[in-house]
Amino acid sequence: MKKIKSLGLDLNIIEKQLALYRHGSTFLKLKRPCNVKDGILSFKPAQIKKLVSLYEKESEKYKLLKFVPASGAASRMFAGWFSALDAGGFSSPAINKSFLLDLKKYPFYDLIKQNKRASKFIAQKNIGDLLDYILTEQGLNFGWMPKALIPFHRYPAAEIRTALEEHLFEAAQYVRSAGDLCHLHFTISQEHKNNITKKIKAVKPRYEKLCRVKYEIMSSVQSPSTNMPAVDENNMPLRDAAGNLIFRPGGHGALLKNLQNLDADFIFIKNIDNVVPENNLKKILPYKKMLGGLALQIQREIFAIL
Repeated sequence: MKKIKSLGLDLNIIEKQLALYRHGSTFLKLKRPCNVKDGILSFKPAQIKKLVSLYEKESEKYKLLKFVPASGAASRMFAGWFSALDAGGFSSPAINKSFLLDLKKYPFYDLIKQNKRASKFIAQKNIGDLLDYILTEQGLNFGWMPKALIPFHRYPAAEIRTALEEHLFEAAQYVRSAGDLCHLHFTISQEHKNNITKKIKAVKPRYEKLCRVKYEIMSSVQSPSTNMPAVDENNMPLRDAAGNLIFRPGGHGALLKNLQNLDADFIFIKNIDNVVPENNLKKILPYKKMLGGLALQIQREIFAIL
């Protein structure tokens, strides 16, 4: 009970959550599929251009903010690699060979090669020890890092950008208020708060100079009261070695409290791992600005009625 109360939960909530595991969700009965003009909006090029223009002309009058759920760890990203680590390698020699060949394509390959021990593992084709170096605290510890700090993209001149850095760069392209202020808010987990804060402090000046903006970056921690009990394959609560119940963070819906506490006129929401390399932004930005223009247009229509 102490553990439950410390999270801001009570026994009734826990019982409801466990019942949800056992009985599943009640699904809504669908009436019909969404189609264009019936739940889906479709815009012609001229309409897109008009909305983009509206956003570019009017957006500086408002406080814009980019909200980035970034509390997730990278463990699921590397789930297949963790399985191979436990087995000492992948399921076949062909997959082992493919892994070593493809490793050069990853943005963190240079970080691996910089380490003599890891380079030796590559030369020896020692899959098990190489994965141990990449995933655990014996090396890069990527398996337990937050996604925000994982190297996502590699650029010329050996530049590597993390997911967090890509969000800073992208936000500067369309979430820019008056005075070239760029507001971002990251939701982070308590255990990674210090490392993410240090990273922001380290890279912020560089991207302010590169993008010619002034960042105002805030963060918040997902409320522990939104945690859910972890269960086994029989939907029975899991406990740790000390006999305490094990809880896991709730999904993105649990961040509604964080979202409600923000002060902004328009908020763009984008998950931490939903980023593209800089050269692909030109394909995305018009649609971001189009959505912003559409929001402005809808706001005007609502205000005209009130």
